[in-house]
Amino acid sequence: MWPHEPVNLAEAAGVHDESEVVRLIEGGENPNARYPVRAGLIFGRAMSLTPLEAAVANEDPDMVVRLVAKGAAMDGPIWAHLRCAAEGDTIRAALEQLRPPGASPGCDGASAPWKAE
Repeated sequence: MWPHEPVNLAEAAGVHDESEVVRLIEGGENPNARYPVRAGLIFGRAMSLTPLEAAVANEDPDMVVRLVAKGAAMDGPIWAHLRCAAEGDTIRAALEQLRPPGASPGCDGASAPWKAE
């Protein structure tokens, strides 16, 4: 048997665990907070991500939609940050569907937090 390793909201979003995401949010976790993500779970190194960043990093458009439906903020600056971090066409298309009015698609100098060295 494998030992049970609890995950936080960003980790659950990053590994496509929709039921755990819903359970954690309904239990009071903040869908807009940053959480530590352990090395090896999503990336080879530990980092701090929001649940939306984790879902975008793993190109999971369904998770992005679920997080927004459960209270994750999607204002212009957040949308632009996520859009600039997105790499795949599928996740970009999903983000375009969630684009707030007036949000600029410009990425001047923006990069994904998981690409920072």
